[in-house]
Amino acid sequence: MTPTVPSLSQPHLLGGFAFLKDVFTDQEIAAARWGQEQLMAGKSDLQPDFDWPAPRARQARSWKTPYTTSFRSELAALAHSPQLLAAIAKQTGAQSIRFWFDQLLWESPAPPSRSDNPQWHTERSRWKTCDAPLMLTAWIPLDTITPNMGPITAVRGSARREWLELPDGWSPDPLEIIPAPVQPGDAALFCWHTVHGNPPNRSDRPRRAIALHFAIDSLAYQPHGKFKHLNERLVTQTEGKPDFTDATVCPLLWKKEESLA
Repeated sequence: MTPTVPSLSQPHLLGGFAFLKDVFTDQEIAAARWGQEQLMAGKSDLQPDFDWPAPRARQARSWKTPYTTSFRSELAALAHSPQLLAAIAKQTGAQSIRFWFDQLLWESPAPPSRSDNPQWHTERSRWKTCDAPLMLTAWIPLDTITPNMGPITAVRGSARREWLELPDGWSPDPLEIIPAPVQPGDAALFCWHTVHGNPPNRSDRPRRAIALHFAIDSLAYQPHGKFKHLNERLVTQTEGKPDFTDATVCPLLWKKEESLA
């Protein structure tokens, strides 16, 4: 049997993920592609108000780079998009949306030795010091994604388990594995409890995307052993604790009845 893929026109974030169609224009995506290439050449047109170095020129098989929306205006435009923020609010019932983090992704074709393991994980496992009602990711392709490129892939029903870490030896039911049917202009939304991953890129060209991460309604720091997130280095400290509402790093982008984007 082949798993049923939810329609792009009928999102299901209550099930842990949603696939949104035509969120961005062709011009916005083309600009973001150009912005990615400029960053890879070491060229920035923005400077953040926090202490993080601009990406240096480099070529690499894999290029996963944080804070890129703070260095290129074309990428910041995606994170601040009124269309994206409105779609997130509609899917989640948000009263407010705060920016958390970003990762710009360039994945060249995988070597033959790379296994087909999608490296299943949840974002919750990477955000252990975040206290929020809900956090989510918008995964936005910047170029055409073919099935052999390893599209971002969700596991249906996994969000309801609310795992902090996946159990040892866990693997999904093949019928619950849902490759995101998104193309440039679309976005895949994932709850922070949704198990997801990327199969290896078996095509002859790079897989290009940006992952934008958001907190819904409230966001605060909570200690979790020795675990730390990069943002903890950059935000201001309030009473000796990282302040995840620091607007220089984690700005509030949207409030109900009032867009701040």
